Amino acid sequence: PQHVKIIQTRSSVGLSPVFLLLSSLSGIAATSNLILLSFISLPCCSELSTFECVNSQISLIQVGLQTLSTLLVVLLCVLLTNTPDDFYVYEEVARVWRHITSFMIFMIITLIVASLFFTNDSILLYAKVLGVFSTTVAIIQYLPQLKTTWTLKRSGSLSIPMMCVQTPGGFIWTATLMLKPGSNWSSWLPFLTAATLQSALLILCSYYEYFAEKDEVLLVNEDQYYTNEDDS
Repeated sequence: PQHVKIIQTRSSVGLSPVFLLLSSLSGIAATSNLILLSFISLPCCSELSTFECVNSQISLIQVGLQTLSTLLVVLLCVLLTNTPDDFYVYEEVARVWRHITSFMIFMIITLIVASLFFTNDSILLYAKVLGVFSTTVAIIQYLPQLKTTWTLKRSGSLSIPMMCVQTPGGFIWTATLMLKPGSNWSSWLPFLTAATLQSALLILCSYYEYFAEKDEVLLVNEDQYYTNEDDS
């Protein structure tokens, strides 16, 4: 739904560039965390069937797909929202995309180095560092978006249907990561944090889009009523 809304409106208004940057960095770090952990578990695939091997890596597949979807939001903003009305926001988003690209290149290089030269203990330590980084960024990332939504008093280009799907999905996702055999807290904590803060953002957007407008109409009707009473 978020991709569709950007394509339809061709607008970035309501999307905080800082939020887009931090959510992308958090997703890349979380995906890298699971890639590192897969370095430890993949050798076991030689003793498993193809289905069992793929199933053991399902968390990495899920997180990787979500990260790609997040990156696609930023890319669509860069490709489709370069209009006069959105020029300032577009420049900010374009700068964000350059930072994200640099971070991805850095992470790819470090993952290659880790796979070639790190011991399992070093890989696990690095994975935990990335998990803490992802969690910290996940906490910070929603603050500018909450501020943007609070200031605009509307959801703007944020898709409420997307959040309605993603918010409960985030809690379910966290549960599946927690219950997975050999689960590591550094893998599921970022998603628990993100789902909790996204709940707050969803409530704020829903209020402005569905309730604040009704309250404003009621106030206008009340003002008209008392004005008519005074005229009488």
